[in-house]
Parts: sequence; structure tokens; C-alpha cells
Amino acid sequence: MQFQTREPARELAEHLLTPHEAAEALRISARKLWALKDAGEISHVKIGRLVRYPAASVRKFIADRATTVSPA
Repeated sequence: MQFQTREPARELAEHLLTPHEAAEALRISARKLWALKDAGEISHVKIGRLVRYPAASVRKFIADRATTVSPA
């Protein structure tokens, strides 16, 4: 991974979302996010007892569920 700044720890931390941040980004409740995690529908990272959601996982979750509208 190439870092864009001289503060790689800060840059990396910006890519890991707390459960609250991830739920807010998806506009769902923290409880629903927890259910999606438990069902294996969204990937997460465990750091000790903490759970974090990579921003890329949140983007992928959205992209995987996006629907396209075909022209009439």
C-alpha cells in the first residue's frame, strides 16, 4: 500500500470506520450493520475486542447491491 502523506498511521486510520461511522455511511442502524457482519455480508477487521470496517468494504457492499436501470 502506497501512502499519500507523511503520516501513514493517520491515513490508514481514515480507511477504517467505526461501527457508528460505517452504519452512518450506509444510512442504517448499528444493529442492522451488526447483523450484516454476522451474516458475512460485509467484511470487517477485529482488533482485540474492537470491530472496524474498511472503507473499501463499505464501498464494495454498496457497489454489489447497486442496481442499474435499463433504458426504456
